[in-house]
Amino acid sequence: MSSIEDHVLTIKDLKVYYRTAGDPKNPPLVLLNGWGARLKRFLPFFNNLNSERAIAEFARHNFYVVSPEHPGLMRSQTPQTVWGPEKYVEYLKEFIDQLKLENFILVGQSFGGAIATLFAATYPAELKTLVLISAGLSQDKKFNLVFKRRGYFGWVLRSILIPTIFKKILVAAYLGVPWNEVEKEEYDRRSIMWNIFASWALPNVYTKIRVPTVLIWGRYDMLFPLSSAKEVAREIPHAKLFIVNGGHSVLYTQSRKIIKLFADMLIDGGLLF
Repeated sequence: MSSIEDHVLTIKDLKVYYRTAGDPKNPPLVLLNGWGARLKRFLPFFNNLNSERAIAEFARHNFYVVSPEHPGLMRSQTPQTVWGPEKYVEYLKEFIDQLKLENFILVGQSFGGAIATLFAATYPAELKTLVLISAGLSQDKKFNLVFKRRGYFGWVLRSILIPTIFKKILVAAYLGVPWNEVEKEEYDRRSIMWNIFASWALPNVYTKIRVPTVLIWGRYDMLFPLSSAKEVAREIPHAKLFIVNGGHSVLYTQSRKIIKLFADMLIDGGLLF
């Protein structure tokens, strides 16, 4: 397994962590994980969201992987105001500029896929290829985000009546923050992530995407159904859709299979070289 290195930089006055793996001489690949992805195994129940496997597997296929931890998730600091998709794209653009990445492959899963979608439509000249894996969809598409209706998240973190241990579990489980890095004074600030999630509204920009695009979707995705993915594939010019058996987290539960499919398809399909 390729070694994964930790880094940190400042973007929009926030401390943003990111990880790299692989030889910097290899083709660059920016991996945007989804909401709640883990740095490593947290509890057996959440092991299917372990992002380390995906990062290492991409590197094993001869990519130089750069994977930022989005503001408010994992170890990165939380925005002080509600960020929408456009603000997350601004952060990603600054991240790309600081690292001087060019002509890279952009891979986004779930929440990260929504950011990747808008970034590709806004900055097409930056990318070589866009890969959306069970990605977050625009607000006009059919999807089922049951958590969006669970208003207890912000209330629990702000309430003085809730024991600290429950707040710690919630932050670790839903935001992917490492257990030993969840701090008491962060709970109130972390609660803003509920507002970000609840107000999230990705615009439909699919027809504006001009880079070669690949969609990889779990046949049994319960959050963003395959029927919506097929609509998106028709709307994005020159897009290809690959369907695999599995659910929303196929990138993490079937990292080896998904990334081999991705690598073989990019190279054999002429989208990489």
